[in-house]
Amino acid sequence: MRFVESWCDRAEKVMAETHDEYFEGDPRDGTERFVTEGDSPLESLRETLQPTEAEFGALPAQWTAQMLLVIAACWGHGGDELFEEMTVFEKKMVADMASLVNVKAQEGAVDVSTNS
Repeated sequence: MRFVESWCDRAEKVMAETHDEYFEGDPRDGTERFVTEGDSPLESLRETLQPTEAEFGALPAQWTAQMLLVIAACWGHGGDELFEEMTVFEKKMVADMASLVNVKAQEGAVDVSTNS
């Protein structure tokens, strides 16, 4: 769990460091608009995976996928937007992990019901 917390903390720092908001255009001619720039949550996670692994040790891809699943479900910057920004490969890893977790949960439910 410390790995996930550290990874998300690092990603949030990167987002804060790269975040910028400003107005551009001219309000007199109606071209003014508000602009927000900076690394997205997924870009920040990608950028901070290696430093986190350097601190805690490298992880197998399936563990990284499992952590991405938890992050997408629980992190304040997670959710559908995070999943939609993932590459096809990242989505496949997370979807495969979600299927595996679902199967394990169903097996656990079956085991409990047969042992009662």
